[in-house]
Amino acid sequence: MTQYSKISIIIPNLHSPIINQTLDSLLIQDTSIPFEIIIVGQDKYRIIEKVIDKRVKFIETENPTPPALARNLGVAASTGDYLVFIDSDCVAAENFLEMHLTANGGNDRKLVGGAVKIDSNENYWTLSDNIATFHEVLSHMPPGPRDILPSLNLSLSKSLWNQLGGFDPKYPKAAGEDADFSFQAREKGSDVIFTPDAIVTHLHKRDSLTSILKHAYNFGKYSIKINPKYKVDKSLPGVFIKHPWLIMVFSPLLACGVIMKIMCFEKLPFKYWHTLPVVKLAKIAWCFGATKKLKKQQGEK
Repeated sequence: MTQYSKISIIIPNLHSPIINQTLDSLLIQDTSIPFEIIIVGQDKYRIIEKVIDKRVKFIETENPTPPALARNLGVAASTGDYLVFIDSDCVAAENFLEMHLTANGGNDRKLVGGAVKIDSNENYWTLSDNIATFHEVLSHMPPGPRDILPSLNLSLSKSLWNQLGGFDPKYPKAAGEDADFSFQAREKGSDVIFTPDAIVTHLHKRDSLTSILKHAYNFGKYSIKINPKYKVDKSLPGVFIKHPWLIMVFSPLLACGVIMKIMCFEKLPFKYWHTLPVVKLAKIAWCFGATKKLKKQQGEK
């Protein structure tokens, strides 16, 4: 069992108006291990400079930096032997760090993902988007192995990071790099584990159905589930990969299948079922994004 000596918390930031809430939630963490916070990106609101704490370091980039690259830059500047990733639109629970360490258990070969907490008081569009995007890692879900862990709530040892080589910077937006990272960890024999005890509240604002559909569409474009090389357990059947137009034709049925999974197997609490019509539309948009990507890939061959 490894005894970690220092935690490095990495935060990609692109002008988040609530980065102060993220930092406030982290600076009050009660943990026996010292930690540093490294923020990488840009801050036009000049919020970070107002935080007076020697544990906080801001690496300001000249140009807007994709999250995957920002995280890699943050790790390169880190001094800890345990890494924790959180996004600049998230607020961590009080025991966030301790729960990550507990789930890791001193195992250098374990990738740990925490949970996303949802709240019925959230804006309807924000709530619907969080459920559509993170239904497999919501805080009511049981712990256990996962195919994909989102990078807004993720941790691993520095030694495992070095073996994996970081996030693939080819992903231009916040979609796909965490799925690829999870896959690489599994391929190299690591345990990819979800714990519902390490919780963040995701406060990214969605203000319309259009914004949700665009978000889901981009996730479809960059999903590893449409790439047979990844051999993900829940990848689309080969016939869809070979004939992308079928994804669009069957998108309502595929979306209904996900809704049934969310209701019956993932047991989304009844009080959130009013979001499911929007979640279904988001899954259809995901299918359209996946179709567009597959057609492009086939046209390049």
